[in-house]
Amino acid sequence: MNIVRHQLGFSKTENRFPTKGTCITIYSRVVNSETSTGEVLKAVSEPELAEDVGGRFDYVLVDEYQDTNRLQAAILMSLKPGGRGLTVVGDDA
Repeated sequence: MNIVRHQLGFSKTENRFPTKGTCITIYSRVVNSETSTGEVLKAVSEPELAEDVGGRFDYVLVDEYQDTNRLQAAILMSLKPGGRGLTVVGDDA
């Protein structure tokens, strides 16, 4: 898994791609549950935890949003459903 991540250029820190351990854990759950990656990521998120953490803050500010991956975006939307109180900034690249 780590070799593929590196070959695809995802091992660079500026890409903020999940680590090899996280990728292996996700892959294992996909194989074991015989479902898609998207379904696994949705099923294993903890709504109560996201609600608790998101409720502690009126606003969540994300810098360098252009480098955010899908998983990180899903976490942000879990923290602030509907985007209320969520502000993102990034460059135009």
